[in-house]
Amino acid sequence: MARLPYSYQSNPNLPNEQYRHAFTQKELDEYLKCAEDPVYFAKKYIRIINVDRGLIPFDMWD
Repeated sequence: MARLPYSYQSNPNLPNEQYRHAFTQKELDEYLKCAEDPVYFAKKYIRIINVDRGLIPFDMWD
């Protein structure tokens, strides 16, 4: 199997230590928003697997 230049152990979904990602301004804004507000991050990005319903949003308690 050919080795991909920026992959870890030939897996294209895993970048190696030499890979450098150029973030867009939109990505940076979202990163800062998530870093400043963990509740926003949890509501927007955290999902859990339910046996009956599959992938569902994480419902936080008050």
